[in-house]
Amino acid sequence: MKRAALILSALLALGAARAGAETFMLLVEEVHDGNRSVQPLASTEGLMARMFELGHVTFDSGAYVPQVDWGEMEFGEPLGLAREGRAHYLAAIRIQAQTLGSVPAPDGPPGRTLAQLQAQARYYLWNAQEGTLLAEGECTMDNRGREQELPYETLLFQVGDMVARELAKLSRSPTARG
Repeated sequence: MKRAALILSALLALGAARAGAETFMLLVEEVHDGNRSVQPLASTEGLMARMFELGHVTFDSGAYVPQVDWGEMEFGEPLGLAREGRAHYLAAIRIQAQTLGSVPAPDGPPGRTLAQLQAQARYYLWNAQEGTLLAEGECTMDNRGREQELPYETLLFQVGDMVARELAKLSRSPTARG
């Protein structure tokens, strides 16, 4: 499974290189109220959709979760996978989502509530070939006042979209281009 994902990503990267697009391997971890979210991750879908619209190629490791140590900033295995997949960049994103409370739903049965949520994304952009950290950043989004239009999955999709825009900007910076 891991080998098939890498072969596919290498083919995509080769096509992207010919087209002049940047290629990103995405490593995304979503945690909601202390529990790790299961795939497919709404934030990854938002990341991939926006990166595609911006003309970039993205791939991830599929169901396989590479070994990382977020605290020690040890990303050796995903960097190796990114190199094997011929990615220009490894984008590592860790999203912490939490429920802040709830509000009464404006419609529906009495007693129905909507969750107020906040998501904080911390992201790192690595040069995959050199294994060097190029940039990092953080962004936060919540749904307060928009609980009905931004339930959990929609909010996390939007967070992925927002992070993709930031990563695309960072990849165009002189520091990222080396």
